Amino acid sequence: YVINNHSEKYIYQGEINDIYAKGYGIYINYKTGVKYEGEWKNSMKDGIGIEKYNTNFYQGSFVNGKRNGIGEYFWENNIFYFGEWKNNLMHGIGIYNFNDDSIYEGQWKNNKMNGFGILKVNDNIIYAGFFENDCKNGFGIMIWNTNKKAFIGFWKNNKINGFGKMFYHEKITYGQWKNGTIINKS
Repeated sequence: YVINNHSEKYIYQGEINDIYAKGYGIYINYKTGVKYEGEWKNSMKDGIGIEKYNTNFYQGSFVNGKRNGIGEYFWENNIFYFGEWKNNLMHGIGIYNFNDDSIYEGQWKNNKMNGFGILKVNDNIIYAGFFENDCKNGFGIMIWNTNKKAFIGFWKNNKINGFGKMFYHEKITYGQWKNGTIINKS
């Protein structure tokens, strides 16, 4: 069945049930450039499908017209996310590859790194620990490979903050840090 709506500038070709898109179908919106191919229920994307937005695309699970469940999203410049989605947001467990080839593997909440995760930055820096709103927050371990340095301890807003232990050129410093600066050596 084909629905061609000239005033709204879209076309739907696929299965219908009464007046609703249901089953497999293809939708193209000429105004926005969005193309969806996949499963439908009650005229909403529901099931497995591929949605293309100009140069970006998502393939995976949809529920009630939104990205929900497992799927992968690809942006330009080799940026991608593979993992869980909730209401069009990265939410749950997932892997994100940044445009500088840094990789985050861990928990997400509302499109932000949130919970436990591992962040690898250009094979030079590795952080394993807790995040809140895209920032290192809570207990974590960071290793700087190029200058043979490591820190085990607490973080707040991406800075060392609280008790910890710094390893640097075979020297160990115990102490308390505030906003990235040591304020009390033990």
